[in-house]
Amino acid sequence: MIIVIKGKETDPIQEKMLLAEGYLENLEYEQAIVAYEAVIDIDPKNIDAYFGVAEAYLRQEKIVRR
Repeated sequence: MIIVIKGKETDPIQEKMLLAEGYLENLEYEQAIVAYEAVIDIDPKNIDAYFGVAEAYLRQEKIVRR
């Protein structure tokens, strides 16, 4: 699916990444995780999305230790 706004094509992955980064900057970690996971659903090989999820968990101090 491609969204056209004012004659420009937007990439859904890029939109979701920008949204997730904004959530991360605004300390809205749960929303950031949801947005990053949406990117992963679209593109399972998107390394930046995995790093984003990890960053959100680290900032929440929700680290799983084994």
